[in-house]
Amino acid sequence: MRIVIALDGSPIGESALDVAGDWARKTGAELHLVTVIDPDDVHETAAGGAWHAFTPGGTATGQALPTQDPAPRYAEDRSQAFTTMRTGAEAMLRDLAERHLDGIEAKVGVEFYDDTAEGIVNAVRETDADLVVMGTRGRGGIGRALLGSVAETVVRESPVPVVLVGPAMRSRLTSSHADDATPPMPPSDGAPAEGSDAPTQAQEAEERARRVKGAETETLVDWLAAPDWQLRRQAREELIDRDAVDALTGATRRRHGDIRWSAAKALRELRDERSVPALIDLLEDQNPSVRWTAAEALHAIGKPSVAPILRRLLTNPGSVWLHEGAHHVLQPLVEPSFSPVVDALEGPYPSITVPPKANEALKKLEGFE
Repeated sequence: MRIVIALDGSPIGESALDVAGDWARKTGAELHLVTVIDPDDVHETAAGGAWHAFTPGGTATGQALPTQDPAPRYAEDRSQAFTTMRTGAEAMLRDLAERHLDGIEAKVGVEFYDDTAEGIVNAVRETDADLVVMGTRGRGGIGRALLGSVAETVVRESPVPVVLVGPAMRSRLTSSHADDATPPMPPSDGAPAEGSDAPTQAQEAEERARRVKGAETETLVDWLAAPDWQLRRQAREELIDRDAVDALTGATRRRHGDIRWSAAKALRELRDERSVPALIDLLEDQNPSVRWTAAEALHAIGKPSVAPILRRLLTNPGSVWLHEGAHHVLQPLVEPSFSPVVDALEGPYPSITVPPKANEALKKLEGFE
């Protein structure tokens, strides 16, 4: 059984994850998390050679981040904008899966459609899904929110049953095939089938937790790339509990992208100034998800990350990826001394205009220290 969960970044939309997660535990269903982005939004963004940052909650910040000097490179910029928008959305979906699905494996996907309902229905067909779960009365999020009219259209057009999850987390099954639909399954208690010698989910979790607690820190870092989703997450949480900043900073230099991504995610939670240089290095990582997560971590650390970022803008003024990450960190601070740098990052030819503005801001900043 495959379940498509349509998400728009709203709390009501996310409640659909809890419902679908319960069914997946009971039935072993395969989960597909999907969000829809209006390609016109990407076109407008790309026209200025930019992409939009996503908050940890999944909503677009609305702030355009520069990606290239403009004009003759429009086609390349537009392609990059689509790629980066998709990467940010997929990272948001993975983050939601970790927070709501308690380790259940899930696939993520992004649909580019100007009609949200059409994008969701297309995802159903592409994944050969058996069921759709989505929230109603959603607000905000990527592209267009999953409002009531969207839900109604999906119910009407979907080739499979649709479960709507309302504000009170009460689901009801609505479908053009309601007579053939399977009623909602109750949450699983994690118990094995009668007569089975298989361990319960609770026993497996207890054994996994015991292993994680007794593991060496370096082993935990290795487990950040483990095939077991739950082991990866628990290893990261244990590294956070141990305040293992040095180990996580070292992990940002590992070859495995999953380790670098998980290390940046853990450092975002720890918000320790010692991790700033390593996180700035990750702003130029080849992996877009790693870059995005590192920028989020530096944003969480806040002002202590500003001076090091300004210095890096001086030493590596031509890095497009560094420009993106620096903007993501500096723009929300709304400090007068940083505004000229942000303006230069948003303007044409940042590789030329940013360094003098960064130098001026750095002098002002160091003058207050």
